[in-house]
Amino acid sequence: MEPSHDRIATTRAESTAADTDPRDALIAELRQKVMDLELALLHSRDFAIGAIAETGELRLANAEANIHITNYAAHVQQLDEQIRRMKKRLRKMARFEAQVASRTYKIGRLVMLPVRILKRLAR
Repeated sequence: MEPSHDRIATTRAESTAADTDPRDALIAELRQKVMDLELALLHSRDFAIGAIAETGELRLANAEANIHITNYAAHVQQLDEQIRRMKKRLRKMARFEAQVASRTYKIGRLVMLPVRILKRLAR
């Protein structure tokens, strides 16, 4: 197979003889088909190389997305844990507020007031 850019130079006399010889016309037609096929092969190769590169980029993007998903899931888990702790603290505060509002708590603070004052003075 001869490279597509290599052409046989012919003189004017040879070209007129080639025009009349059907084998030469067939050879010229076949050479043209070979050049067309070589060009199609080069286009196919370029397309394949581009597809390989695009696949690599998509794999990288997928790996990065998986990292982000993992980080996001860990962050959500941390937030859920914080919410659980905050709800627990809110329940404790509600119980404490209920206790402070009760009569026995108020009476106990009033009874213990002199003791608290003596403790402060002792410091």
